[in-house]
Amino acid sequence: MAITSTQIRFAPAVASMRDSLEPYLPWLEKVLGCALPDTVTFEIELPIGRLVIAELLKGVPVDDIAEETSSFRAAIDRWELAGGVSPRVNLAPSHKRGGWIVQRETAWHAEWRDCPIAVWMKEERTAFVAVNVPFVSFRDGLVSDWRSWLIINRSSAASVLARLGSLISESPKHVKTFGGGHLNFTPKYDWDSVVLEPSTTQLVRSDFEAFFHREQWFREHGLPFRRGYLFYGPPGNGKTSVIKVMASHPAITPFTLDFCHECLTNESLTGFFEMASQNAPSLVVLEDLDRAFAQQEDRERRLKITLQHFLNCLDGIGTQDGLIVVATANDPTMLDGAILKRPGRFDRVVAFRPPEPALAAHYLRHLSRGAFDLPSLRSITGEATGLSFAQLRESYILAGQLAFDSQSKVGIEHLRAGVQTFRQQMTAVKSAGVSATGFDVGRASSLRS
Repeated sequence: MAITSTQIRFAPAVASMRDSLEPYLPWLEKVLGCALPDTVTFEIELPIGRLVIAELLKGVPVDDIAEETSSFRAAIDRWELAGGVSPRVNLAPSHKRGGWIVQRETAWHAEWRDCPIAVWMKEERTAFVAVNVPFVSFRDGLVSDWRSWLIINRSSAASVLARLGSLISESPKHVKTFGGGHLNFTPKYDWDSVVLEPSTTQLVRSDFEAFFHREQWFREHGLPFRRGYLFYGPPGNGKTSVIKVMASHPAITPFTLDFCHECLTNESLTGFFEMASQNAPSLVVLEDLDRAFAQQEDRERRLKITLQHFLNCLDGIGTQDGLIVVATANDPTMLDGAILKRPGRFDRVVAFRPPEPALAAHYLRHLSRGAFDLPSLRSITGEATGLSFAQLRESYILAGQLAFDSQSKVGIEHLRAGVQTFRQQMTAVKSAGVSATGFDVGRASSLRS
């Protein structure tokens, strides 16, 4: 009996994405003022859906939409939905922002899905269309997601894009994440808000700020205009705090990458770095590098990207001018040797260690907003030796809870009790057979700092 084989070929993802627009074709050409072949389609995420949600669901409590869409709302004359379709909105329980957290009112977090939206900006003759289209790919296994498209009449593309670019620059700052999402954060470019060893802060700050003033010099000498940092040390000692300050720089567009994202492939990693380069000057944050690329571990089961391709992206295969890469590792001795052995891959390798008693006293004074004097704090920091900044903060929170229970202000006796209580909790955890978090910094003393 003869055995026959059948070959199944899937259409490119973009073909099914275009097909999803077919039912709207007459409406699209009417609002755009031209045939679809006379338009240009861009892949970009804009808060148009959120703006429409705010107006479509008037009277329904929805979280933090006003701040996200304020600049766009002022520039838009009107909008229209495709006819004959019920708009689909993804809802999740949430709370209104602002005020005391425990008193916040219940609200909805709403995300627009797949109904096209035509938007007329003030002083523009034709509309543009914002639409989310389904993305399904079988290239690296089944991947299902959404892509945000912007369709514009070619005759008005230049003026519309110029205005949208201006609006985007006025929007609240956020961290762009792999896959098209973003994380909102409140930028605060203030190095004094970070309490670390002065030498550490000065090393990172001076090098980081100098980056913005040396482009001409780098180009004149034929050098790549980019920078790389590796921050290492036990958790809770300021790595992420410094990154937040760097991401808050007014000129920076921050990006972050989750190595375990199901859609992360070699190809999409290249696209991620290209997007960051297109938004330069930008900051690419790669946290917990030692977990993603540890020595002697079968990464293929966890990651769809290869180490070599990741290194190519780090080394700037293709232009990456204006890129600042900052990676973190709890234990750099666990990193695959290929990451560290090439000179210049990370221009600065900086240790973030638990604070010495004097610095611990300054940090506790910072937490208390100057309520305690340094001599009083030094009397208890000896008991806090070896604690990370995060653990000192937890001790201060315990002190606050003790003061609240006694209906009094936080005093030095509460702080001492907080440190002792935290120590007792750590001892109980260790005696239960759970290893301590972090590693012996001395193991990494051979690294450049």
